[in-house]
This record gives sequence, C-alpha cells and structure tokens, in this order.
Amino acid sequence: MRFKRLFIIGLVLSILLGSCGCVRSITKHSKFYKEKIATEPFERKVVNEGKVEKIGQGINEITVLYVKGTPYEMGFQHGKLLRDDIRKCIDGVLNACYEFVGKEVKLPLADRTLASFLLDEAYKKMEPYIPNDYKEEMEGLADGSGVSLKDIHRLHALPGLTETSCSAFAAFGNATEDGNLYQLRILDYIIGLGIQDYPVITVYQPNEGNSFVNIGWAGFTGVISGMNDKGIAISEKGYGGPGEESPGILEPQPKETIEGIPMIFLLKKVLQHANSVDEATGIMKSADKTNYFVYVVGDGITEDGKPNVRGFISTRESFKVYTPNEHNFPIPQLEDIIYSSHDNEKCYQLLKKLHGKIDPSIIIEKINPAIAMKSNLQCVVYDPKNLRFWVANAEGKNRACEQQYVLFDFRKVLKNF
Repeated sequence: MRFKRLFIIGLVLSILLGSCGCVRSITKHSKFYKEKIATEPFERKVVNEGKVEKIGQGINEITVLYVKGTPYEMGFQHGKLLRDDIRKCIDGVLNACYEFVGKEVKLPLADRTLASFLLDEAYKKMEPYIPNDYKEEMEGLADGSGVSLKDIHRLHALPGLTETSCSAFAAFGNATEDGNLYQLRILDYIIGLGIQDYPVITVYQPNEGNSFVNIGWAGFTGVISGMNDKGIAISEKGYGGPGEESPGILEPQPKETIEGIPMIFLLKKVLQHANSVDEATGIMKSADKTNYFVYVVGDGITEDGKPNVRGFISTRESFKVYTPNEHNFPIPQLEDIIYSSHDNEKCYQLLKKLHGKIDPSIIIEKINPAIAMKSNLQCVVYDPKNLRFWVANAEGKNRACEQQYVLFDFRKVLKNF
C-alpha cells in the first residue's frame, strides 16, 4: 500500500492552519430509525430480515451475510449480526493505518490523533459525492455494531487515500475454452492491515435496485469486488504511483483528487443500478471522477447470448471506453480479451500463451500465481453467465492466490433468499 503522500501532507497543513470542511446533513431515514430502534420488537423485526452462514473450511472459511430492506436496515443488520468481527476488523485496520501515517508524514504531531484528523478531513472532502443511501447504510452499521460512525467513515476514506497495484481481465469467445465469459479481479493491497482475517461475502437485496454481492470484509460497505443478479461483474486496476506509467493518458501524470465519488461507492452504484454494460458505462461516465483507474466490466447474461465486455480508463478529467478487438487500447491486446495489470508485459505473454484455453481452473492454477504480487490480498474469478465466482483471501503473509478458493453460487442463493 502507498499513501498519496503529497496529498496527505496537504491535509496536514490544512488542519494545522485551521481549515475544516463541514459534513452535510446526511440521511432521510436516520431520525425515524433512531427513534424506533430502541424498541425491542422493532429491532428484532429488522435484524431477523438478515442472516449469517459460513462457507469454506478451516483457514479458508468465509462468512456470508444476507441483508435486505432499506439502506439503514441493511447496515443495521450487518452491524448486529457481525458485531464482534466488525469491531476487531475496524480497530485492527485503523491502528495499522495510524502507525503507517505516523511513519509516512514524519511530523512531530504524527500520532493517532493527527492520523484520525487526516482521515476525518479526507472523508469530509469525499462526503458530498457519496450517495445518501450509502451514508444511511453506514449509519445503520454504526448503530447496529456500536462502532463509532467516525471510525466507520475513516475506514471507508482509506481506499481513496491509497494506491493499489492490481490486475484484471475479461476473456470470452475464442479466448476461452467454451466461449463463455470469465473475468479476473486480483487485489494487491497491504496484507499488514489484517483485514483478510475477516472476509465477508455480503448478499444485498435492497428495496430499490438489483440484488448484488459485495466480496469484502466485516464492517466494510464499499465494493472492491462484486457481481449483480444481471450477470454484471466488475474488476479494477488503480494507477497513479510516483513515476508509474499511465497507459492511455497523454499528460505525464493524471491529476488526482478525492473530491468525487469514491471508487468503492461508484462500483457499488454500478452493481445496484446497472442492468447491462451500457448502463454501467452511463453510470461511470456521468460520475464525478477522482483518480486514474482502469475498470473492466463484463456482462455474462445478455439478450443475444453473447458476452458483452467493456474496458474503461477513467481519470478526473477524462473517461475513455474500449471494446475488445478494437485494437485501440493503449497496451497490446489479444482477441476477445481486455486486460490491465501492474505488469502488463507479463500478463500479455501469459494470456497469449493460454489463449483459447482459458477457464476458471486455468485462471486459478496458472494465471493468478504468476501475476499476483506479494501483497496479494484477494483473488476473485467470475463466471457471470452462471452467476457464480471463486474467491480466495490472503492468510497471514501468504498470498491469496496460494490459498484454497471457495465457490459461491449466487444463482442458487437467489432462489432461497
């Protein structure tokens, strides 16, 4: 993990000089729920709409959380049902973050208090762009878990202040063994935060929008990896580190900001509200964008039965859409594949070698171990046509790609939820 160091120093200076943003009034349902939630029958009714189960075995066990209802209700169910894990996860991540910021900034006041202010100030800059529904969900999470809303906001500000070095691709047609769409999302992020100890697959059934799956962790409502009931799957690769290449961008270094919708909530909005790749494109294009990301969005369930895939290069000031086989993507591409990686050349050569043979087992056994970094926190292999995916999480300091993958059958879940 790399913090956006110059931005952090700017935040420190703004705090020391007395600058402070104001968080707007958040939610439409909060007052109603805060008055009602104190009554035991109401609380019991809300919580009973959710449930928890486990899949996988031993060190590869994953919690599956089912939530439904309004945003606040879903957050409250999350908080109540996973209360202990949420507390441990958020405390561990924030403590590790505070220690890191203290070392990074190297100022006399660089202690827990200053680090907390940094995250608070960052969240205030992000807050105007976060959809109200997701702010309500965080309030419900705080009320259900007993974790302070400030700490929950701090956790969700963290991805926007850090750099990741991930890999992603979607392959279909002549590139895969059976012609179906298979999609990869490798998350290379700091293992030292310990968030991998609390993996959670959250199945959302909101009152408004699609049912979808968030492949994440206890207490984290943003989306890094996920799929919806329409067969839309998302993968992401972040750029922007000092001196790092910026494919497809003419300026030496794309401008970065956190004053836009955070990536974790933009991807969530896509899953909840997009019924096709075209709709996903519209949502992402119209968003107030932040930093340099490459997104891959695949749709495995289309009206004509043919997979639909798009690649996006998104910066604060531009949004470029790419279709497979157009040959205008800024890095070398292969037939029926769109990819982006921390090591594009290595990824290209691997996909070229395996072209026509790609399927979930090939991705898990040959591709992921070859391109995942030492900081490989999570791997997800999507089979959107069949509404299922395989997920692996890091264990201790061991990469996710080296662990046992756990199959999650979303289609089966939807029939019973």
